[in-house]
Parts: sequence; C-alpha cells; structure tokens
Amino acid sequence: MLYIFCEDQAAGHKFWRVLGSELLGLLDENIVPCAGVTNIATVMNNTALCSDDIVIVPIDHTGQAQYATAIKAIRKDSRSRGFRVIFTAYYCFEAFLLSFKEVHIWGRCKDSKVLSIYDDVHKKMWAESDWFEGLDAEYKRIWSLHYPERLANRLLDHVTKESGESFHAHKSFLGDCWVSDCKERTYCADCLMNQNLTTTKRKLEYVLHNAVPLLDGADINEFVHNIY
Repeated sequence: MLYIFCEDQAAGHKFWRVLGSELLGLLDENIVPCAGVTNIATVMNNTALCSDDIVIVPIDHTGQAQYATAIKAIRKDSRSRGFRVIFTAYYCFEAFLLSFKEVHIWGRCKDSKVLSIYDDVHKKMWAESDWFEGLDAEYKRIWSLHYPERLANRLLDHVTKESGESFHAHKSFLGDCWVSDCKERTYCADCLMNQNLTTTKRKLEYVLHNAVPLLDGADINEFVHNIY
C-alpha cells in the first residue's frame, strides 16, 4: 500500500493531498498529516506499516538539525519494519514551485526587479548549483533574508501575488487554481495558463514535468502508472 506522510501544514500539505488523490489514487486515510517535522517518526511508528508498503515523505532538506534527526529516525524505522521509504528531492516545497518553468507566467509577475532575482535563482536551480550562496548580496539585504528557505518563500510570494488568489503561493497559502479543475473558462478568460490544462490532473502532470525532480531516487510516474 502507498502512503504519504506529510509534515507540511499549509500550502505543502494542500499540494500533496491533491496530488495523492488525483495522480496516485490515494484515499484521505493514506495521506497522513504529521503537523511538523518532529512528529513524522512518531506518527509513522504508530501506523501499522509492513514490508509491502511504500511511504513517500515530503520533507525539506535544509540541513537543519530537526530535519536530519527526523530523516535518520525514519530510515531506521524503515529498515526495522521493511517498508520502502522515499523522500522528496527538493530543498523545500517553495523552492520546488519556484523551479516550475512557468510559475512567473501563471503568477502574472511584472516586477522587473523580482523577475531578475527569479531568473537568477531559477537558472541555478536547473543547473543544480548553489542558488542561494551565489546570489547578489544586495538581494538578501533588500529582503532582509539570511536563509534559503525564507528567500524561496518570499520570492514565490512576490512572483505569484499579482495573480490574485488564483495562482498566488507561499508557505501558508496555495491558490486553488494550482489544485482544482477549471470549471468556467469564461471566468478565467485572461488566465495565462495553457488553455489545454483544464483539469487538476493535467495541471499537476504539467507542473511535475516542468519542474525539478520531485522525489529522491524515484519517479512519481512509477506510482501513477500503477493506478491508471
């Protein structure tokens, strides 16, 4: 059986809940909210998992001690009970959305300064280089940012906020247009998204195809193909 143990409580959890339902055919009980990274191992330990189970764990890889501790505990549990565990490949959820090649288009960003920062970050992400340390110090000073995850969150917010609530995204909010069907195309006549992407499933597939890898050591299609 396939599970998702999600530590995100806002935008990230909303994304994974819909992805699990739309692409992986999961029921709500298979998408387990953990309310914080420190709770993942505890929640997982209290769940009856067996050797046939596969567990996807959306988790940030920021290098912070709490994340490293959680990953170590999860791997230990996986080895002892025999289930397969797959972590996300992204630095953080906000950075993953930033890597999507059309996020600035869907988000209707027109601010030249923001676009300049976004372009710099986006190129480095796809080149798999250190996108934070290589940034101009002026960027960090202007936004008073000293950590990559904070920069990713702020930049994602700025890149998408002109779309209103449709495609606006940041740590605490994910616009419904990312994860819902387009029921009324006339209502969204000025939408800059590809007009063929009218269903949630198509949108998610398009984002996954045009963003950096989602999972570490696995392709999400491995599980999609088992459902459809």
